[in-house]
Amino acid sequence: MLLIGGNDAGKSNYIGRFWLAVRSGTGRLERDGSPDDQEYLESLAQPILSGEFAPHTSHDVHNRSIIPVRSRVGQPLAGQLTVPDCSGEQWLKMYKKRSWARTWDDFITEGSGCLLFIRVDSEQNVSPMDWIAFHNVFQSTTATVQPQTEETPTQVVAVDWLQCLRKAYTDRVGGSYRPRAGIVLTAWDLIPEDRRDIGPDGYLRENYPLLKDFMESCGRDFDFCSFGVSVFGGDPQHDTVFKEKYLEDALNAGYVVHSVLGSLRTSADMTLPVAWTLGAELEA
Repeated sequence: MLLIGGNDAGKSNYIGRFWLAVRSGTGRLERDGSPDDQEYLESLAQPILSGEFAPHTSHDVHNRSIIPVRSRVGQPLAGQLTVPDCSGEQWLKMYKKRSWARTWDDFITEGSGCLLFIRVDSEQNVSPMDWIAFHNVFQSTTATVQPQTEETPTQVVAVDWLQCLRKAYTDRVGGSYRPRAGIVLTAWDLIPEDRRDIGPDGYLRENYPLLKDFMESCGRDFDFCSFGVSVFGGDPQHDTVFKEKYLEDALNAGYVVHSVLGSLRTSADMTLPVAWTLGAELEA
């Protein structure tokens, strides 16, 4: 299973929280043996237990940890979860160079899927140019002004990643296979409380309309689902009162928001996005 995301997307923090949940057996999934690189997983989990963010993945690091998992509750589900983690810079390099290493082909198999991470309000997110606003500002000027940016909008890169994955699945597995693709919006707690009722789908519609349109128009190519995730449930970095409360039960903190039959659900099960991608059904 692939974990995709650019700079500051929240992949490493989610992997750390996911490992804590699997290790303690508090979610839909539990471990079914020992992972091949437990030290790496622990290095991501321990800062979270202290109310700190996991360290940024180094530009040149590509970690692969195979976690044997099985369902603890619900429908039977078992397998080896291969979690690759590489820096956001490497993912962006793949987009710009239009190629990836052959080792990535190992993840393109029948039964596999992907989670695409986008962090709410990240400074690394690149917004598309608002051409209507630009025209209104500069239409009365005589000078020819053209907006310039060296970075591609985040939603354009995300759609391109998905299109490349679809081509890879078709070439290696066949066009009839419909992989599951979860869109994970990390740092969901940063959204004001009075706006959270729009849910992950509504947030994508308002902030990443191109990506949302792609999800709605390519249902034959992917099985999509969107999730809002908070690994802390608040902001321990800037809210000392919250951090004190968080440290009282750091192991069981965090939540996942998703939609079932049009209704929002909030779950303490931090394994839910992975479980869904592996084939589990979301409970109504």
